[in-house]
Amino acid sequence: SGFEQGIWATKMAIDRYIAGEDHQKAFFRDNSDLSVVLLSDEDENSEGNVVQISPQNFVNFVDQTWNSEKNLTWHSIITKPGDTACENVTNHFAGDIYDELSRLTGFGQTGGAIIGSVCENDYTSQLADIGQSVKDRQNTIELSCEPADRNGDGKADISVTKDGAAFSGSYQLTGLKMVFDELLPIGSYKVNYECIE
Repeated sequence: SGFEQGIWATKMAIDRYIAGEDHQKAFFRDNSDLSVVLLSDEDENSEGNVVQISPQNFVNFVDQTWNSEKNLTWHSIITKPGDTACENVTNHFAGDIYDELSRLTGFGQTGGAIIGSVCENDYTSQLADIGQSVKDRQNTIELSCEPADRNGDGKADISVTKDGAAFSGSYQLTGLKMVFDELLPIGSYKVNYECIE
């Protein structure tokens, strides 16, 4: 098919993981995040209409497949929506669907999606940004809700354990993300906190 179908192709690869194919089991490792890098001069299904799976449904599919334990980041190097100069160069459709999926997976946040332009003469800086985002993801723990400050000291009450022992790595709280100052060592982490009611 001449139609671009980056999201659908990724969904089919995950379907093979679900079916138990060995090479897909090894590719979609347990206890790891999933970062997809898409490079396209057209949108999903080329024109972005009548897509096989919507961005939100794809996010839901990934969450259901791994019980919300695998963080998805969708990096898009595309004809950016509204970039008419790029559209004129590529003579193709803007990547509205890919842009939407990147925005659903943390665009503009530490460790979130990067949206680049397919019309750049040199992709070095865009790929470096994607690499940095993947690296940032390795020192980030996402919370499910805004943590409460029960003792009134102006800081959220959060404690972290690694492999059952107290972990004292320093971090910054950015929205619902704990961004640690250094890469987290390999281990099993548990974050204890209460949600603001």
